[in-house]
Amino acid sequence: MNRIMGTAVGLFILGAAILFLPAQGVAGPIIKGEAVGTHVFCGGPASIGGALGRTQPIRAHGTCLETLNINDNRVNITVIGDGGGNGLTGQSACSDGRNTKIIGDDPSAAQIVQVRGKNITISGVEITGISAADLPARLALPAGVWDPSACGGDSDASNPDCNANRGIRATRGGFMTLGRNVVRGDFGGPPNAAVFIEQTGICVHHVGGNGMEVAQGSFARIANSEVHTVSGDGVVVGDGSVISLGVLSGGELNQPTDPFPSTGRSGPNIIHDNVGNGVTIDRHSIGRVTGNFIHDNAGEGIRVRRHSHADVTSNLINGNGGNGVRVDDTSNVSLGATGSSFCAATKFGAFCVGNSLANLPNTTSTGLENGGFGVRCTINSSVSGRLTRDRENTTVQPLTGVSGSKTFGSFGFVTSDNCVDKTN
Repeated sequence: MNRIMGTAVGLFILGAAILFLPAQGVAGPIIKGEAVGTHVFCGGPASIGGALGRTQPIRAHGTCLETLNINDNRVNITVIGDGGGNGLTGQSACSDGRNTKIIGDDPSAAQIVQVRGKNITISGVEITGISAADLPARLALPAGVWDPSACGGDSDASNPDCNANRGIRATRGGFMTLGRNVVRGDFGGPPNAAVFIEQTGICVHHVGGNGMEVAQGSFARIANSEVHTVSGDGVVVGDGSVISLGVLSGGELNQPTDPFPSTGRSGPNIIHDNVGNGVTIDRHSIGRVTGNFIHDNAGEGIRVRRHSHADVTSNLINGNGGNGVRVDDTSNVSLGATGSSFCAATKFGAFCVGNSLANLPNTTSTGLENGGFGVRCTINSSVSGRLTRDRENTTVQPLTGVSGSKTFGSFGFVTSDNCVDKTN
């Protein structure tokens, strides 16, 4: 009898041990030296938020119906979804059917994912708001939180009546990286910064507010990602914050000072079809906007205003309703400085392989001009760099709009705005 009881107890202990072993999953490759981490399979009681304190990285799978808060007491958190991003195969982050989905479960929340912690990395996920199709989840909210009747019929989640969510927001000093480039190579051989075994980003779409936001003294690096069909701006940087949009490290720009120069394979972001501006840099903020495709937004392609600065280089800026780049209120924009016969006018980001992206000017595809000017400057601001010639060093394809390549006064007229024009 004692032997039977001992065997039973042993089997129980073994079963319990197996239960707590890391589950096998498919989220991203296991990099040499990287912990297996914690697998989270959404769709039941499990959630990403509930796993933040467990072994990193968090490898998330399935569809997660939650509002995720990564608070200021969290550091070194990595969330890796199943998506492959827009890197190695050239596909956009939102077209990857493998993406782990995060759907906001509270339409009244300010954002679906909030980051206040430090060194927070998220990749391979798709973030979207709640829509008419998710009415059961909406009806489960406490009375008075939201009016589900305002989001009926075929309303999608970009309708502000369906949710008031931003997609993802870093605030109050949060430090986040969206997307990651993992270099092939290890201590057993020289790393090759031009070859990645993983190049993943995130997708944000159909939310009632801005897609991505960096605010209140926060910092973000965003690459390989996509934002579309949101009812605000695609990406917003404000209140003394800093963003690097399109690259994750200087080595990807192939600068002479970089210790590991590469072929310039930075991961471009694709920001398109949003109700507001593509990118807004506002209120004493700084942005490095390099190697992105910014198109068909209803507002400006890129707007820099209220004592802010941006380096705007090697972007393809097409068909936005306003100007390609607009600079206001004592702000400054530095454009690309040199052309290159190796980078076609319609290329951007990783597709300008072999060139220094930080020096390439921006461009617009023929027939897809922006609704205003290529560059518009007002109110004591300045713009410098190459504007009137494209990357191929010709006069064929400048950054432009239907009204022309540039204006340094209100509405195209000479005014007392005192803008400084250092473009060529």
